[in-house]
Amino acid sequence: MNVRWKRYLCKSLLVTFTIVVGAIWVQAQTSSVADEAAIRKHLSGYADARQTGDGHAQSLFFTDDADEWGLAPRMRKGRAQLERGLNIPPEQSRQFKLEITNVSFLRPDVALVDALYYGAATNPAGHAFYLLIKHSGRWLIRSSRITRFPMQTQ
Repeated sequence: MNVRWKRYLCKSLLVTFTIVVGAIWVQAQTSSVADEAAIRKHLSGYADARQTGDGHAQSLFFTDDADEWGLAPRMRKGRAQLERGLNIPPEQSRQFKLEITNVSFLRPDVALVDALYYGAATNPAGHAFYLLIKHSGRWLIRSSRITRFPMQTQ
């Protein structure tokens, strides 16, 4: 094999490698963008269900073995406890909104989400942290932790 042919072959392999690696990177970025959009949509639906006070509707956004430590004095474990604990009487004036501030992927099927949550006030009431897992192509909350911000004194 002459030198010219070897150079041509090396350049061709390098270009092919670059194209393949670039395509894999673009695909990974595209799926994480799609997954982030799916997570945001899932948590928006959860916030809507939470605003109604319907514990059953809220529990469906969680895995069967999920846990939640909210503002209650003890942790809720499993979908049945979540449903009972999150079920509150309907109230027309209840407001609950999430503002997602960060989505980080630990793996393609595991994401950490930070959010501010709002009640009726214009300022956020606290911080919500969610661990979501992708199960059968659907994102579900596996764990959540909610903290309230200290009251502002005037």
